[in-house]
Amino acid sequence: ATAESSMLSGAEFAAVVAVFAAVCTAEPTMQHDDRPITPASSKDPVAPTDAMVETAVAKLLSGMTVEEKARQLVIEDAIGCCVTNGYFNASKAAAFFGTVGAGVLDSAGRNVDPALMNQIQAAAVKASRHQIGAILAEECQHGVQGDWHTLFPSPYSIAAAFDRDLMRKIGGVIGTEARAGATAQCWSPVCGLAREPRWGRAEEEMGEDVYLAGELAGSMAAGMVGGDYHNLVRPNTTMPLLKHYAAHSVPEGGINAAPGHLGRRELRETFLPVFRKAIEAGAQGIMSSYNEVDGVPTSSDPFMLTDQLRDEMGFTGYTMSDFGAISMLGPSQHAVAANDSECVRMYIEAGGSVNGHDFDANYEKLVAGLIKSGGLTMAQLDTAVGNVLRVKGRLGLIPIDGLPFQPLVSEDLVATSLGDNPDHAAIALRASRESVVLLSNAPFNGKPVLPLSVESTKRVLVLGPNADEARSGDYSAAGW
Repeated sequence: ATAESSMLSGAEFAAVVAVFAAVCTAEPTMQHDDRPITPASSKDPVAPTDAMVETAVAKLLSGMTVEEKARQLVIEDAIGCCVTNGYFNASKAAAFFGTVGAGVLDSAGRNVDPALMNQIQAAAVKASRHQIGAILAEECQHGVQGDWHTLFPSPYSIAAAFDRDLMRKIGGVIGTEARAGATAQCWSPVCGLAREPRWGRAEEEMGEDVYLAGELAGSMAAGMVGGDYHNLVRPNTTMPLLKHYAAHSVPEGGINAAPGHLGRRELRETFLPVFRKAIEAGAQGIMSSYNEVDGVPTSSDPFMLTDQLRDEMGFTGYTMSDFGAISMLGPSQHAVAANDSECVRMYIEAGGSVNGHDFDANYEKLVAGLIKSGGLTMAQLDTAVGNVLRVKGRLGLIPIDGLPFQPLVSEDLVATSLGDNPDHAAIALRASRESVVLLSNAPFNGKPVLPLSVESTKRVLVLGPNADEARSGDYSAAGW
């Protein structure tokens, strides 16, 4: 409208425009949401619809400050920020949470102490004006990485079973055990292809065939979400975050984080379909990898993090970088960014959200600084933060109108839901048996060695590094 068409004088029209501009650019009103936290139950709570989640996310974004938004993109160690000698440290937690709460807290599953995790979660919710909870995350490559959990064979071994039903059951066990200890996000399955035998991490991949790996990754993800990613508030589910996106498993010379030399056709036909299957099954997280593909670092590539991931595969969750992958965009490795601020800008512009401990506490300061300088727009920040909040909504970690707010977990589930559960142990035994591969049964003295004769066999010599020591592969138990 113009001053003439609105029947206002020029001065009056200018005054109206000034007031409107002030309203649009003002900081959100600092009000605190004091919604009561409903005690957790072992029964299935009501899941929010997608529309309810989107409404809640939009409401939160409209009332959050830049600092509150930036904190949602930060990952921090749950024990380091909030625990001393195994006990919750309220003053330590308050110093970290401040008035902005928490985004993602990792290393949450290794203590198997839901009471402790509930204390941390309650403190994070209380610190946030909007009562936004933290996503508690853990490694779960072939079982939750922590003592007292069921440990399965390494992914490469499980792939040899060629068994979708088994993999879905394994995912179900992981989801149940993770959530019993308050872990809502598991960094698995790993969706690469084991096509570079010189690479020391090939055991993390579910075989070398794209069809096999895709079927198994999809089955595992489906088991983790309980068959429905829209209903992740159930106590036997966890949210899969897929690793390592993408083509991380074929590095030059077998050197970890080295470049992957393949074109877009091979990438889309061979390496991305595994991720697609897991996304279709309900995965809500992606970990961007260290490497570059055809000369472009994954963690700064809009083609990878937006065009393919969201537009092509329909991904609606959030992206987190592998640990240090954002800073590696700088002079230390890829050298596509001149400084820390440029690293963060390129990552978020490409479609990233959460850091992988990059820049420690400075990450959120760098994000806020980019908004202040104009390096990032508020719309770009809202997209990055909205993707995180959407996942939190599906996990029951943000208040949603019409539903009880239950960000805490039942502390009774650990009694029956961990590694001593006989059903879980039976699935692990099945996985071990099905993943055994007979490479040779050459004749000895004219007849095959196997099966062994109970009558004639007196002793069996077991050789090799696994003869007297259990070597369960990386990401096992409470170590690496």
